Amino acid sequence: MIVVDTDAHLLREVWRLHHHMSADDAPYLVAAVRFGVDLLTCGARLARAARRIGQPVRLITG
Repeated sequence: MIVVDTDAHLLREVWRLHHHMSADDAPYLVAAVRFGVDLLTCGARLARAARRIGQPVRLITG
């Protein structure tokens, strides 16, 4: 389990991304960027958003 703190920087990043993805998905992308890890997701929309900002992503299917 990853615990993400709620400092102001993280909240600003989530808010910045909320136009491109759901408010539920944005924290996962922000956490992946912050920790420097690939984003793993089953969500095609979240994967597209991650790719748009240059974040490595692995889309899990089926």
